[in-house]
Amino acid sequence: AVNSRMDYVNVKVGSNYFVLCKESIGMINGEKYKIVDEFKGKELVGKGYEPLYETAEGKAYVVVNGGKSVSSEEGTGIVHLALYGEFDYDIIKKNKLSIVQHLDEKGRLIKGPEEWLGEWFKDLDKNIIADLDNKNLLFKKLDFSHSYPFCYRCETPLFYNAVDSWFINIEKIRDKLLKESKKINWYPAGKVEKRFEYIIKTAPDWTISRNRFWATAIPVWKCSKCDEIRIIGSIDELRKNAVEKIPKNIDLHKDVMDNIHLKCSKCGSVMNRVPEVIDCWLESGSMPYSAKHYPFENEGWFKTNFPADFISEYIGQVRAWFYYMHVMGVLMFGKPAFKNVVVTGNILAEDGSKMSKSKKNYPDPNRIFEEYGADALRFYLMNSPLMRAQDLNFKETGLKEIYRKVIVLLSNVSNFYFLFSGNNKNFADTNSKHVLDKWIMSCLNSFVKNVTYNFEVYDTVNVCDNILLFIDDLSTWYVRRSRDRFKDDDKDAVRTLAYVLNVLIRVMAPITPFIAENNYQKFRN
Repeated sequence: AVNSRMDYVNVKVGSNYFVLCKESIGMINGEKYKIVDEFKGKELVGKGYEPLYETAEGKAYVVVNGGKSVSSEEGTGIVHLALYGEFDYDIIKKNKLSIVQHLDEKGRLIKGPEEWLGEWFKDLDKNIIADLDNKNLLFKKLDFSHSYPFCYRCETPLFYNAVDSWFINIEKIRDKLLKESKKINWYPAGKVEKRFEYIIKTAPDWTISRNRFWATAIPVWKCSKCDEIRIIGSIDELRKNAVEKIPKNIDLHKDVMDNIHLKCSKCGSVMNRVPEVIDCWLESGSMPYSAKHYPFENEGWFKTNFPADFISEYIGQVRAWFYYMHVMGVLMFGKPAFKNVVVTGNILAEDGSKMSKSKKNYPDPNRIFEEYGADALRFYLMNSPLMRAQDLNFKETGLKEIYRKVIVLLSNVSNFYFLFSGNNKNFADTNSKHVLDKWIMSCLNSFVKNVTYNFEVYDTVNVCDNILLFIDDLSTWYVRRSRDRFKDDDKDAVRTLAYVLNVLIRVMAPITPFIAENNYQKFRN
């Protein structure tokens, strides 16, 4: 493949001619050369060439346009195409070139020179270089470093391979996915919502099969003779149609399922299960149904509760869990799987680095809970950029400030009330005419209105901001300026504070459930 927009040259070196991109001509250093011709890459497109090793038939040895994936940054500006890279594979498919598998699933050569068949691909590198050198087909040998995939456990070199897979045809439902996504309420709106739309617009067909052991076996059987396909939808259906007797508590893993056979309804031959297992994201995307064992149970519950009113996860799930749930919801029911979604950012260490057990760059959670309580931590997080899909550099100083301004101040106000409450059982609005009581009641009504609105749009940051302001007004202004009234046993002051505290702890319950419940029980008793 070449880049049709790049400049290429035909260079004469001795009695040989070489074609390469103009910017790579420096590779010929040390050799006398002459530029015979200069042209754009598009003039090479469509021309045939003689391969180093002839292993394919049909349209294989034709120069094609590789676009931006072919550059002049390294090499000659002309790249070899094979199935073992994503860009290569896409170019091969786009240009309808012959698809040739040179390696088996274990990386052993299955198509090529006979003397090398069965050899592991990494062991062949030196043999191929030596063979090309012997045939005088090697212009230059260079050492260079590049990234390469290895097994993270045993460090075995890996290779990308094109394999037969099962897909969900996203292209067929793309317009429907986009249309239904407009019905989802995102918080924060705007940027995250646009990201979700972009993911849908650019998503490839979904590969739902995997070639491994640990996962759910794909419930598809294929006839060994006529290739008839049958999909099994339940254990009961499998039990009725299997050739073998199915035990009551069947293990649905691959090793068991592979030994279950069906009889082909078309030709009567044996049907074997296809070897693949299911992509785990298909299972995650099916959570709204599988969690309740629908459609085998809880049909009434499901009809009432689907789609979900609310879900929440960090921003990485926009392209993962959120997307796959949406695909499954639209595919199976023609609508989104959820109505409202809160997208959070990532919690990072104070210096902005990723939190790590090995680095121990975060405070001990158990100490945090003991020193500040769970409610202070909840409030700190819900009042942070985290709740607006932004990253948060976790700072204990910020948590300490929330503890002081929310937990301590509210406890002080609550303790102050119980110190003077006596036998007060009246928690209703007193309609007091005192200016301080009227003022705090006005503040309370505005506070409840603002917080209710922000809860309804899932804006916990503004909820927490309102709580901070109201607690400050209640403690610093109302209580401090009403001390003499409480000392004089002013019933209106006691009942007003009782009413305000009762409303406040109810409003705060979703953010600080423990301190709210603690105060609620005090009032009950």
